[in-house]
Amino acid sequence: MSEFRVAVRSIQPIKTGGMADLFGFAGVSQASNDSNAVVQYLQSHQAIDDLGGPQVLAPLFDSPSIDWFGRLRPGAPIEEFTRYWIRMVDSYYEPATGTIIVKVTAFEPAVALRIAQDLLRNAEALVNRLSERARQDSVAFAAQELAKAESRLADLRVKAMKLQDKESILDPQASAESTLTLAAKLKEEIARRNAELSAQRARLAPNAPSVRASQDEIAGLSQEVERVEAQATAKRSGVGADGRPLSSVLGAFQQIADEKGFAEKEYESALASLETARMDAAKQQVYLATIVGPGKPEEASFPKPPRDVAIVFGVALAIWLVGLLGVYSVREHM
Repeated sequence: MSEFRVAVRSIQPIKTGGMADLFGFAGVSQASNDSNAVVQYLQSHQAIDDLGGPQVLAPLFDSPSIDWFGRLRPGAPIEEFTRYWIRMVDSYYEPATGTIIVKVTAFEPAVALRIAQDLLRNAEALVNRLSERARQDSVAFAAQELAKAESRLADLRVKAMKLQDKESILDPQASAESTLTLAAKLKEEIARRNAELSAQRARLAPNAPSVRASQDEIAGLSQEVERVEAQATAKRSGVGADGRPLSSVLGAFQQIADEKGFAEKEYESALASLETARMDAAKQQVYLATIVGPGKPEEASFPKPPRDVAIVFGVALAIWLVGLLGVYSVREHM
């Protein structure tokens, strides 16, 4: 019998807490699931095929030199060979220590050692495949989320450009601010002209030409203020404009700007997640650690002559005693 002990280890620490620690379930992790998967693999048909199949393994167990009770029936189907394999390869997982223990039994020391070494190598390959698949799935999911965020951001950019072309305005916020600034300046100018008009009325006749000129200028400035303010609150005109108030246009632009800002943050988050997934994928997250490697046995586990002789002697003695009691019982009734 050749024995080896291995453990599935993870580079990332196991995060536990709360109810798991309270009830003692902290040891349940992905590593334990992978350990159970390794045990199931070692006792499966797949493990036999990975070692060459019955064509390679059967001659090691059905040789005529092997005792009749221990050898494999020649020409046994794969189902029977798998059941025989499970008896010869004993593998189980110890949750308390997180260790996988594998005991390989054969009829020659070299054969037991070779099978144990091959099983250890195939188990390592299995864990690597499981880890690689998990890493690939993580990167693929992150890349998919990044593609979605990038597509959404591109759609919003196109939508913003179409809105700019439709409204014939690049930045409604800047336009609104410039409009309000212009209206404030015009009102200041109107206030200054009203002060001048008051001074003129105090020293000139009401129908004086300068007084009428000041009144005309104030009226023109007032009309200009109304026109400027109408651009933000009333109907506006312009090339390509649809006649909507600037405040309504500003709301549409603001909605797209908010969606675009959220999409940009989502894109940055997806990009960071992809980089993190790639960095994690560059590491071997789960690996098989060999605690005790396979060794070449020097002493046969079976048969054990003293024990077997003692068992045979005990069974024969029991049969003899039962037979003797039967004989005496018959004699007493005769």
